[in-house]
Amino acid sequence: MKWPSRRAAMRGFSLIELAVVMAVIGALGMVFWQFLPRIRSLPVIARLTAPTLSRAEDALNGFILANSRLPCPDTSGTGVEDCSVTAGVALPVIGGLPFKTLGLSFLSERVRYGVYRAPAVLPATVTTDADLTVLLDRHQPLLPPGVTSTASNGLDFCAALRNLSAAAAAVPPPVAVLGANMVLNAAQTVPIAYGLAVAGAIDADGDGARFDGVNVVAGRFAASGTPHSATYDDQSVTVGITELFTRLGCASRLAEANSAARAAFAAYDTDQFATRYIGFRNFAIRVRDMNVTAANVGIAISTADLAIAVGASWSGVALVAETAGAAGAAVTVPAVAAVVAATAGLAAAVASKVLADQALVFAHSQLPPAQAFKVATAADLLAAGTRATALDLKGLLP
Repeated sequence: MKWPSRRAAMRGFSLIELAVVMAVIGALGMVFWQFLPRIRSLPVIARLTAPTLSRAEDALNGFILANSRLPCPDTSGTGVEDCSVTAGVALPVIGGLPFKTLGLSFLSERVRYGVYRAPAVLPATVTTDADLTVLLDRHQPLLPPGVTSTASNGLDFCAALRNLSAAAAAVPPPVAVLGANMVLNAAQTVPIAYGLAVAGAIDADGDGARFDGVNVVAGRFAASGTPHSATYDDQSVTVGITELFTRLGCASRLAEANSAARAAFAAYDTDQFATRYIGFRNFAIRVRDMNVTAANVGIAISTADLAIAVGASWSGVALVAETAGAAGAAVTVPAVAAVVAATAGLAAAVASKVLADQALVFAHSQLPPAQAFKVATAADLLAAGTRATALDLKGLLP
């Protein structure tokens, strides 16, 4: 048997074989390139290709709870928020995600980030301010005197979302103000609280930009869940105003805080009534005391009248004894009548004194219950004020 030579055994692929292999690889590459956007749209693959979006959204939610606001975009590329850039007539505030400000060590992909900020044209007030990156004491419930709370926390962020919900509908999008042009897509200009986007692996729409579709337009983000296509392979997250308001539980938190504030004011009104009731009871005591004094004066006057009447009657009796005539009798009869009247007046004055003393005792007996009621209302006011203050200080914390 003749074995092949060493040179023949070491001979590689021929040019035809190499050409066939290259053609097969090229064909497979073209197929993979055509189907890459669809492959990336699969849920499992999408999570693998854009893992930073979930990290970014979790970090933003944590930042809201910790700081009661959203961070400003990173406009310098340092990973740190830049709040010096404000919304203006021609400058929407959009940049990169400030991952360092959010406490993230790094991001494997650049995340485009935009947040709803109020236009800088009009001065902001606590009732109209809608800048989600500014911590402002917007939530100011009506609290009774002596119960104050000026804490700036998550409830103020909820108030900003509430203000934003009212203001966004009044501004016709799209315009070149961030507060009005943070929209979902070109056909439906719906304001959102914030948006995130991560560019796909390829420039699917071939425009030379890393991002595809509306993600390249200033102030716009593709809606969450936008399906991948031959011209779009980005990943994006858009969070609406009402969606974030609901996610944070703002409705129940604000309702609870406002209800506690109203309860505190109701407790304050009751306590004020108790204070005035004690004043009324003290006034009643003073009136009854003056009635007793008046009764004592009446007794003194009636006693004097009786003494005068008795003296007059004795004078009449003496005159009768001296004259033994009709003149003495004429003086004695009225004097005796005066004694009877004075005696009746004294009896009435004594009876009035007894009634005045009883009324005074009763007035004094009504004061302790009023004072006890005041103690109870003061305790209720303290508890209600403490609860209202605690809920306002608590904000969105669990």
